[in-house]
Amino acid sequence: MKNLHLATFIFFFLSIVVVQAQTRNCATMDYYEMRKNQDPEAEKRMEESEKKVQDWIAKNPQKINDEPVILFPTITGFTPTGNVELDRINYASAKQKLGGSNPKLKVHNESERKVLLDKKRKEHKMILKNN
Repeated sequence: MKNLHLATFIFFFLSIVVVQAQTRNCATMDYYEMRKNQDPEAEKRMEESEKKVQDWIAKNPQKINDEPVILFPTITGFTPTGNVELDRINYASAKQKLGGSNPKLKVHNESERKVLLDKKRKEHKMILKNN
């Protein structure tokens, strides 16, 4: 019997806490009510402003671009146009021209890459020794 009374008391206590928590306003709503009481025209101005915003949203629908954004590294001879297919072609062309004029960029296989890296490391070490 005591357990039943205790459970009933706890249930009513928790329900009062929940009901009290639901009626509480946040500070923003309290400030909004205070401004409405101080300046009756404030609510009208806010509604007009909200209407302007909603009208602008209706007139300017969000444009969804399903095309992926592709960023190309900056290299000499390439300027992005915004057209992905054309940019890919132009980038490949510029890269090929740049690689043809700069033998350091022209690496055909992994062994050549390793030789180039070893050569760069040796050059770097010599620069550090001289400084």
